[in-house]
Amino acid sequence: MVIGLAAVFTIAIIFIVRYSLFWKLHRIARNRWLQGQTELRAALFADAGCKKYLEMEQIPLISFAPVVIINVLPALAALVLWWTE
Repeated sequence: MVIGLAAVFTIAIIFIVRYSLFWKLHRIARNRWLQGQTELRAALFADAGCKKYLEMEQIPLISFAPVVIINVLPALAALVLWWTE
């Protein structure tokens, strides 16, 4: 059971690292494309919400909290079952 939990948690960590890499690739491609779209770029940067998104260089780690919580729940359940025996 412990090996299974460790494997699932390792997969979750790999997912987080890969998603962060995909974000970087997306950001670079998006910014290069927007350089040629001056009117659209100006309109997007004029909006506060869009500007905040466009200036984000990394995804905050708190965004991955659901993935971590989902992977910790089985371990907590196993501890509770062990404790109540």
